[in-house]
Amino acid sequence: MKKIKNNSIGYLLVYILNPFLAFVVAFNEFKKNKNHIIIILFYVFYGLLFVVNDQNDYDANRLAKMFHNTYEMNFQTFLYRSFIYDANGDSATDLLLPSVLFITSRFSNSEPFFFASLSLVYALVFVALLKSIHKHLKFNVNTNIYFIFLFLLIPVFEINRFRFFIAIIVYTIFVLQYLEYKKLKYLFYSGASILCHFSFIAPVCILLLYHFIGNRNKLLLALFLISTFISNFVSNDIVNEFSQMLGGNVEAKLDLYTKDFSDFELDEIVNFVQETRWIIKIQYDLLFYSFMSAIIFLNLKRLKLNELSSNLYSFILLFATYVNFIRNLPESFRFIIIITLFGTLYLLLFFSYMNERKLSTTTWVLLVPIVIYSLIKIRSGMETFSIDLLVSNPIIYSFYHSNIPITKLLGK
Repeated sequence: MKKIKNNSIGYLLVYILNPFLAFVVAFNEFKKNKNHIIIILFYVFYGLLFVVNDQNDYDANRLAKMFHNTYEMNFQTFLYRSFIYDANGDSATDLLLPSVLFITSRFSNSEPFFFASLSLVYALVFVALLKSIHKHLKFNVNTNIYFIFLFLLIPVFEINRFRFFIAIIVYTIFVLQYLEYKKLKYLFYSGASILCHFSFIAPVCILLLYHFIGNRNKLLLALFLISTFISNFVSNDIVNEFSQMLGGNVEAKLDLYTKDFSDFELDEIVNFVQETRWIIKIQYDLLFYSFMSAIIFLNLKRLKLNELSSNLYSFILLFATYVNFIRNLPESFRFIIIITLFGTLYLLLFFSYMNERKLSTTTWVLLVPIVIYSLIKIRSGMETFSIDLLVSNPIIYSFYHSNIPITKLLGK
């Protein structure tokens, strides 16, 4: 077994036999910055087996429909629809998804091929994020938990929400680069996230604001605490007035984030999410307030961490202040995921510095929101997680695949 672990050919053999088993084994080795190729290959295989549920997954169905429509378009029509005007006549803003749609549709009209392509892009940027922080990490019982949580915070089964999660990862990579090296080019590069998802215009502006404010932690902490108490006074009407001032397509885009869920006629949304909406809301509140409380508490110890950790703490306070101001917007959970990602990275850096052998009290407390969030994500992910992923391999897939979600196996 030790020979297999230290042998790339051995990993590929395990992958050919069972990609899921190879992923589990390679995951542990990734902590040594090895075998990231197996993780990428597993994500691609996941995309090939991605289950598009006609009844429960609005996002995946929408992506599949867009892919088939793109397959029928010539380049001129595609260019007009995707980069100048979308199907509704509104000017387009995103760049990444239309590009992937067009490139993949030139090769095939196969949905598995399309979702495998999305998974490949997802895997490449996610591994790039992990590799960018790897040099700062020392793995121990605490960091192991937060490292595993990264895979569940932005999991592969969110490829049906490809634009948003790719934007998160791209934005995070360049924010970390900027915070570590303080070079303006990384601030500029963070704007690439806007080309993945329009809503990241706000996070990019927050990074720009941080550039001018710097690490004024007392001011930033005061702003965060004040915003926590006045967040209930910020309503959708304020955001709507602001969007009307901007006008045009920007107004239309901002309106999407201020509508109530009831305004969207999305009967295809997963029944599980509809039935447990109060749990969904609690999970994000728990994540946000528990992670922020833990990070502020740990910073009060005034340990001399590296420059990246210190800068990241200040940036988190500023970003959390923004999250507080938009807490009443229906789509605010998107930005809670972002702040939780930065919080998880901070905790990884902090406990790498501490290098404790026992589970920290802070980690024990944070296990509650981590477990709740992870279980909900895993449950929703089962809707698109194929049974074949556990028992099949690339050879078997070429002859047979069932396209049955694991929820059917569990009788859900």
